[in-house]
Amino acid sequence: MDKLDTMGKRIEHLRTKEKVTQAELAVSIGVKRETIHQWESGTRDLKTGAIIKLAQYFKVSADWLLGLSDVKSSDSDMQRLHLETGLSEDAIHALKVWHNGVTTASTVSYTMTTIIATVNLLLGSKHGNDAIEAIHDFMSFQIPVDTVKIMPWDNKHGARGATISSKAVENQLFPIVEHNLSQLKEYARSSGIYAEAEIHAWKQFTKKLKELAEGITERKRLMKGGADDGKH
Repeated sequence: MDKLDTMGKRIEHLRTKEKVTQAELAVSIGVKRETIHQWESGTRDLKTGAIIKLAQYFKVSADWLLGLSDVKSSDSDMQRLHLETGLSEDAIHALKVWHNGVTTASTVSYTMTTIIATVNLLLGSKHGNDAIEAIHDFMSFQIPVDTVKIMPWDNKHGARGATISSKAVENQLFPIVEHNLSQLKEYARSSGIYAEAEIHAWKQFTKKLKELAEGITERKRLMKGGADDGKH
């Protein structure tokens, strides 16, 4: 895909996403409707001024329009974080949402707290790294055949090739993922990382039990009252 085609598809993507017609976009940035059509079809080059206008109109980065960046946002922090970490724009946005849920809410969100704690565990501990590698191995194993032929590797001694089911390999990989996640969970518990959240969860559980018990008691009272009314 060449540069013009890339820009054209991205302009069309933004326009259709925002539910703007070619005519409406043309009026907004001061060009003819035919020009928008030519840009989107990749038959006409865009001048610098047009790229800037489009970027401002759709609130995206000019680099993304040009196909030079995978980050759509024009926010400099988002661009920097993507370059420094390799994380996608959606991943960075999710982390920010979880983080803001922890630091700006009037009452601490335990769900957000434990999500951030889990991310830190995965990225900042050996157990977490082992879990990520196991998940990667499982997710990346995508051989689209029932069996895989393993060719002879020792012709000198006449070793034979073997046939193995790709599903069998997948079934072997998944328990490794489970084992590593269990190890990570045990490490987290021993480190007391989730202690506060566990206390909160227990309080919430006992609160729900109390509400359920009160609801059952009230239901019995109402049913008894109805039965007594029927006697009169």
